[in-house]
Amino acid sequence: MQTLLTNTWYSADISKPWLGRLVLCLFSDGHHAVAAWNGAYWVSQQGIRIDRVNTVTHFYIFERLTDNSY
Repeated sequence: MQTLLTNTWYSADISKPWLGRLVLCLFSDGHHAVAAWNGAYWVSQQGIRIDRVNTVTHFYIFERLTDNSY
């Protein structure tokens, strides 16, 4: 199993984030959105399957804001 680090961009063809983890995604048309990998396909923050036309090419695992972050 590959170790994934936060604050790093990864190719979606090579790696996937852990299940259900919200990440910033770069899509094939150049736009960015927050999404999660559910083990079979990418889903939006609302749990809706991401459009297959504009596929996720890369994802960025960001640090979550916690009470101790500020």
